[in-house]
Amino acid sequence: MNQKRFKKPPALRLSRELRRIEVMLAKPKKKHSYGALFKAMSLRSNALPALIFALPFVPPMPLPGFSLFGGSIIAIVGFRTALGKGPWLPSSIRRRKIPTKFFLKTFKIVECSASKLEFLIKPRGQFLYHFKATNLVIGFIIGVCGLIIANPLLPPGTSTPPALTVVLLSLGLLEQDGVLVILGYIGFLLNLIFFALLIWAFFEVRV
Repeated sequence: MNQKRFKKPPALRLSRELRRIEVMLAKPKKKHSYGALFKAMSLRSNALPALIFALPFVPPMPLPGFSLFGGSIIAIVGFRTALGKGPWLPSSIRRRKIPTKFFLKTFKIVECSASKLEFLIKPRGQFLYHFKATNLVIGFIIGVCGLIIANPLLPPGTSTPPALTVVLLSLGLLEQDGVLVILGYIGFLLNLIFFALLIWAFFEVRV
């Protein structure tokens, strides 16, 4: 299957795109579904949903009941990115109503941070985007990180490293910033080392 090449960076910067979705969510007396939220976010690419669902896991705090759900969505988005496919959610999830206050707070935090940091994030390292395999690799890594986050057996706080990797790669895709993509690759390698040591320590203690 032929992989789609990356599109040129969109006209709107990330903070303005987030503001647009925030205004949509803030409409009074209107309940939004995950399907509507996904449709609004995916106008740019698969990367924005991955970014938004990864951010709540960056602070090292437990999120009871959300890890499996959020991690699964990140995994779906990631693996579909690797296959060159657009955003998709199962119909059972698309119909569910979103916790509007939670997502409004998330969007406001991200928008504020993005507006302050956008001068650091810009298209660079464009040679990475000349390779068709880049899309596959980034999507695969995001998918694997989503599966790690969704694992209910992990100790509290261990979702932070894979979530940071997803954030870096998602931002790299959204703004075509090759530096962030490379940092995401490095972050994924560190994740592999971290979880390998965690598994080793677990079996050592049991022995």
